[in-house]
Amino acid sequence: TGKNPYYEATLDNYVNIPQNDPVNCKNATLEAIDRMNGGSRTQEYFKEEGLRFLADNPNATLDQYFEHFGFDIRNPYDWTYQQIGQGMKLGNPTVIDQNIRGGHTLTIVKIRQWTPTGNVKVWFGDPQLGTWKANWNIIGSPSFNRGAYLFWLKK
Repeated sequence: TGKNPYYEATLDNYVNIPQNDPVNCKNATLEAIDRMNGGSRTQEYFKEEGLRFLADNPNATLDQYFEHFGFDIRNPYDWTYQQIGQGMKLGNPTVIDQNIRGGHTLTIVKIRQWTPTGNVKVWFGDPQLGTWKANWNIIGSPSFNRGAYLFWLKK
């Protein structure tokens, strides 16, 4: 129709980094977020240092894993899509720990709603499958989402 969507938020400066082995999605995601923040750490660095951290902290949560690398994270569990979108507009990525195939880490890269009552679509940066989209309501499903983490990046 040529009309602008009712609501849209995109995560600028995010480059999806493909994971370099089948179980390295969280470290590829960390590399992408580190690059957004002006860093140069690689997924290999995050994997190696992460394995050391987990050996010393076998019961660590994913929150603690992310915080170990100096990231300031917030829990957006009960946030609306507009609140998460506002964080994205400020350059703060939200990561979802997906509970399909035994766990997988994704980053929300775009949110769009065409009309005030229409479905909300969300696009994920997936280090394994590239970018794909789904309906927003999937994020609230415990069969999909084990946890959400908003990375508050330094500016």
